[in-house]
Amino acid sequence: MDNFIKISTEIIKRCVLENPDLPLDFIKDILVSKNQDRSLAEKFSFDKLT
Repeated sequence: MDNFIKISTEIIKRCVLENPDLPLDFIKDILVSKNQDRSLAEKFSFDKLT
């Protein structure tokens, strides 16, 4: 488990350093969502915006 925590920490550090203008919570949410079940996601359509 320690290796997983070290790798996760390194990924977060890299994301923060590469995107200093983004809030940490936003980066965290993106990383968490990448590990969620994709069948729960809704397909995005630009038509919904108009």
